[in-house]
This record gives sequence, C-alpha cells and structure tokens, in this order.
Amino acid sequence: MALKADSVQMLKLLSEREGPFGRVLDVGCGGRIYEPFINAGEYIGIDVEESGHDRAGKIVDRFFDGTSIPFDDDQFDLVLCTEVLEHAVDAEKLFAEMKRVLKPNAVLFLTVPFIWGEHEVPYDFRRYTTYGIKRQVELLDMELVSLEKGSPGVSALIKLGISEVRHSRTTSALSKRLSRYWLKATQIVLERILRVEMERIYLRNIAVVRKRATG
Repeated sequence: MALKADSVQMLKLLSEREGPFGRVLDVGCGGRIYEPFINAGEYIGIDVEESGHDRAGKIVDRFFDGTSIPFDDDQFDLVLCTEVLEHAVDAEKLFAEMKRVLKPNAVLFLTVPFIWGEHEVPYDFRRYTTYGIKRQVELLDMELVSLEKGSPGVSALIKLGISEVRHSRTTSALSKRLSRYWLKATQIVLERILRVEMERIYLRNIAVVRKRATG
C-alpha cells in the first residue's frame, strides 16, 4: 500500500481537530506508513499473516484472522483502516468489529477504493461507492462525519493509466517512463479543456465515522 497524499492531509486535520489520541489501532497496518502523521500516545498495528503483501514488510504488534479484532470493547480513541475492506473476507463483520473496539464518541478513519485495478491478488474481493459506505454506516448506527471522493475526474483516469503502465509485465522501463510523462501531460491538457465536473469518476472513498456515545 502506497502513501496517499490526500489521506495524509486528512489525518493531519483529524489529529488537529480530535487529537491527541490516547490509543490508536491500525487495522491491516502493513508497514504502518501513516503512523508518523498521527499524534498518539500508543499506536497498535494488527494485520493478517497471509495476504497480497510480503509478511516481512509488515510491522505488526499482533496478527489476527482478518475478521475478529483481538481487543475488548471500547478500547481505542481512533481506529485506522486504509485500503483494507476490499480485501476482507467478511467486510461487514470487520466494520462492526472496528465499531466495537472504539470508545464512545471516538472515530474511525477509513479509505477504500471505488475504481482501481485488481491488486494483492487473489485477496481482492470488492469495491465501494459512496452510497455503499453510507449504507454500512447507517446499518451500524454510526455518524458519518465526512466523506470525500479521492482523486476525482480526469485525475482518476490518469492515475489508473499510470498504475496499469507501472504494473505491465511486457513494457520496457524506458517505455513506462515515457508513458507516465505522456499521461501526466495529457492530464494537464484535459483539465484545461474539460470544464465539466466528472463527479461519478473517482478513485476512492475517504471517510471519517464516529461511534455514537450511546452506541
């Protein structure tokens, strides 16, 4: 999982508004790439042992089964789950588990793709629309604090193209480099020509969800 600039910005704002956080849980933590951007007293990372990522690259405090979070109720001030739900065997159960371990009034920071190529195969099971996220939040009786569309419009199309070029097994390194330059130049031209909003096309959802005090 690569660092996302918009996620970093939103986490910084969240830390300023809600933090400092006493205890933070990173679900599907991988290499804990967002830890430096969160003001936390204790940062705990959990992940599955077998996934599309090399286990050696994971910085994990505790492995879990990918569904049942191994902590008691009401333990964390912030739960972080970035680009994970699409890989969960039971995403609805995992979402409910993240709510369970949050303290009342605490928040979940969630990112999940809407349009993206297959990745971490064969552990890639689903995509989410904004309406899918909203429905899940409503079913769990949580409060949707914010929901943003990451990389909307032309930017989404260009980033998809760059990703596919990067992962091509038949294209030379020079061709990949030239293709990336061409795609980025195309983005600049299209953004100047296309003045319409392309609201239906975006890469991912970025959500902040609060556990209600009575939930």
